[in-house]
Amino acid sequence: MGQLLSGQMSVGTAPSRVDGISNNPVVLHIHNNDNSDNLYIGNENVTTTTGMILTKLNSIEMTMHQGNTVWLVSNKNNHVASWIAQVL
Repeated sequence: MGQLLSGQMSVGTAPSRVDGISNNPVVLHIHNNDNSDNLYIGNENVTTTTGMILTKLNSIEMTMHQGNTVWLVSNKNNHVASWIAQVL
């Protein structure tokens, strides 16, 4: 298996790009570290009304291909998310 990349990020009311991008496909896991509020997942224009909901303390897994990006947004500032990507 390939290299592991990981990190944590602070998400706010403006969309933030998840860093786990590679020149190769990756399996990306995103975890909502917050115990009270949802995160919203989508493209660079994601909002709290258009994004897919990632509920508090839950995770999502997705396969990302070269050039794909994922963005997160919250209804508050300093919302912490963590991520780990396994390069395929």
